[in-house]
Amino acid sequence: MVGRGDLYPWVNNGILRATIQVSENYKFRKLLQTLMILSGFFYYTETINKLFKPLRRYEIMDRYYFAYGSNMTLWVMSELCPEHGVVGAAMLSDHRLDFRRYSSGWRGGVSDIVYSEGDVVWGVLYRIGDVCHDALDAKESYGVGYTSTGVDVILQDGSHVHTITYTIIDKSPETILPSKYYLDTILEGAKEMKLPAHYIKFLKTIPVNRSL
Repeated sequence: MVGRGDLYPWVNNGILRATIQVSENYKFRKLLQTLMILSGFFYYTETINKLFKPLRRYEIMDRYYFAYGSNMTLWVMSELCPEHGVVGAAMLSDHRLDFRRYSSGWRGGVSDIVYSEGDVVWGVLYRIGDVCHDALDAKESYGVGYTSTGVDVILQDGSHVHTITYTIIDKSPETILPSKYYLDTILEGAKEMKLPAHYIKFLKTIPVNRSL
């Protein structure tokens, strides 16, 4: 089978041009002319995409993002940011996981980090760029629901990384129980990313509300 890009060399060799010139059928000649134009277009389009896609991907992966809630889950992050890189499990020291804002979409409290000396929050460290960063800002209602902040996390190999994460701006004074679906989504991500067993066990003990 001849691929789209394979047609263009035919034009360079003059095969299509010669066929067009000798053909006495007007409709057939117009068809061949259209084919010649499209073959050149597809050839150049595919060539340009192949050349610039690796460069474009490299340029956007220029910062870190620490997720500790539903964004740890592969399907959530993939829908939100099709182009991202997974660095691995990471730990944020002197903070605890809490749920301090109600979400009508998740039908319950959504995750937050609260300063708590001696406690830790486990999550996932990603590499992201401008496009993903903008998508995260939109999802987290940046400036209204959440704000971003810089934190230092520790990877499982002991290395330290400075990264951005999100925290709730107007925190509820009390914990708002998450829905079972939301907590299950967090647990799914924790298992996918192989967070420590003791932390997964802790997540399973978090009480949920009775929403569907």
